[in-house]
Amino acid sequence: MDKQSAVLHLKHEEQTPLERDHREICRFGHKEEDDYKAVRRQLERFCDAIIVLPEVSTADGDSLSVPSGLKLCSESAEWPYTSYPVLILGDYTYWPLSYIDNRYAMAIVVVDQYGNIVKICAANGTRYIQEIQVDTKGKKVTFLGQGGTKCTLSWETLLVKR
Repeated sequence: MDKQSAVLHLKHEEQTPLERDHREICRFGHKEEDDYKAVRRQLERFCDAIIVLPEVSTADGDSLSVPSGLKLCSESAEWPYTSYPVLILGDYTYWPLSYIDNRYAMAIVVVDQYGNIVKICAANGTRYIQEIQVDTKGKKVTFLGQGGTKCTLSWETLLVKR
């Protein structure tokens, strides 16, 4: 395949030359084949580069229909919670809620753009959200709560599977 046909001309594009024609470029004998591994590595890098990064924001607590057994409770925002700490990832808003029984755990309630709850993640070890920190390199989110306690969850745990 000639170089002009193989290059996407994208910013930061990495090129890995393979000795294959148009028909062979996407057909591999097995996953252990060197060319397969090279293409897979490049595709993974490409996908990692276009993934939307989570951002810390605030939202009006009145916009959330709080599930039974949970409550809005923040040490960094005042009642009424018009600036409640949330995490935004793509079309989803992640609400760190505390339990009514005051246990040292949070439920991260994931809501789509229409206000539907699509997932709830357990976050043990802290309560009463104070701050949200995003580690883009480690692909983790840390929820800081009362008395310096915290819980860290991976992006994989938080992501909504479609």
